[in-house]
Amino acid sequence: MRLRLGAARFDLRADPPRTDFARQRVAEVQAALPFAGAPTIEQQLLAVRARIAVLTGDLDEARTVLDRLTGFDDLLTYQERMRLDVLRNRVLLLEGEQDTALAGLRKLAEQAQQSGNMDLAADNWRLVAESLTK
Repeated sequence: MRLRLGAARFDLRADPPRTDFARQRVAEVQAALPFAGAPTIEQQLLAVRARIAVLTGDLDEARTVLDRLTGFDDLLTYQERMRLDVLRNRVLLLEGEQDTALAGLRKLAEQAQQSGNMDLAADNWRLVAESLTK
């Protein structure tokens, strides 16, 4: 299951993201979850589902999944939790709440920078810049 989730994340990093393949892998993990699932796998699965929803513009699904993860992300890594916060702000951007989303993205970029996560900080600053040019 971890390999399928990793493959789904890899599919979503492609340019353009291969959301169909990622959805297929998510479906495979969801089918096995009742038999071999652990809370960590479930949280990672929800995070991938949220990313797919944001990338495909399904804001209702994204909001639902992100809400399910609120308070249920304790087994995710720091970077995964930060990426979820980025997704929450991207949903706000897509919903037209630009000021709130940009403030959130700036804060996340600064936190990532202060903690030494330069890749995450760079991604966040890139999102801020792209959002300002739209």
